[in-house]
Amino acid sequence: MDGRNSTGLGFNKDDDPTEIAKHFCDRHRVDRGNHMPEIVAHLRKFADPIARAQRLEKEAIARKNAFKQLPSWKRDGFEMQTSSKPEVMRKKIEEFNRTLLQEKDPNAMTPKSTSIFNVQ
Repeated sequence: MDGRNSTGLGFNKDDDPTEIAKHFCDRHRVDRGNHMPEIVAHLRKFADPIARAQRLEKEAIARKNAFKQLPSWKRDGFEMQTSSKPEVMRKKIEEFNRTLLQEKDPNAMTPKSTSIFNVQ
């Protein structure tokens, strides 16, 4: 570059020199057109094509063997699986509400306020 500034550039022997140079230019706002070929040429001295091929092979195997979680809604649709007992819950709520009605509690549900929830 111009020799005035010095910035460290991390590089592993199995990295892709072009990708590292692109990221470096973007991170440090270096003009790709003017300086990227120089950076790539510098990094190629340290690159090991065999190590790069081994890394790419390992990554391909890892992607192939990666656990692929399939969301249940894709497999089973939007069906809810639950162990709750809605009828038991409903009876308890109705029992509690009767107590509130007897006590004239303002939080009690009246037949009018619950009519929008009665879906049968």
